[in-house]
Amino acid sequence: MRKAVLSLVLALPVAVVGCAEEPGTSAGATEFTRATDAQVTRLIEGELGDEPDSGGERVRDVVCVEGLRPKDATDCTIQYIADTPVISPEKEMLEEQRPIWKTLFSDRTFRRGRIMVYGPTTDVGGKEDVSQVMLVVCDRRANRQIDWDNIEADGIKAICEYEQRVSFD
Repeated sequence: MRKAVLSLVLALPVAVVGCAEEPGTSAGATEFTRATDAQVTRLIEGELGDEPDSGGERVRDVVCVEGLRPKDATDCTIQYIADTPVISPEKEMLEEQRPIWKTLFSDRTFRRGRIMVYGPTTDVGGKEDVSQVMLVVCDRRANRQIDWDNIEADGIKAICEYEQRVSFD
């Protein structure tokens, strides 16, 4: 089993030319109209930034499948790379998903989502990699029980389907 790597990450100010929004400002959320591959990708990048602190692309894959008719339900499978958590990896990775889930469920046709989070890991042999860290699956039934602005990590784990893929110790 892989262990999540814990390391202190120092945030340094970086000037980005032509970009007025900071990650987490929900710039993509105001323009979100329907769960499509492109819109969900913009949502993830708007909430978490274009690239993780480990470099590369933030979003690995987004596949949203719509029903046959325009008002049919949409299911999305999302894979993204998380930043290296500073204090509590599991809690931080779950709670950074809150605005993403909130926006996804603002689409009345969005029925169910699967978010696979990847993160930096170190295996028992000491090799570092970016691996699957957790899987969270939420549906409309779970959404009806959740206030996405206030739920904590343990609540997400209890209400949605949660699968831990690495040891966080």
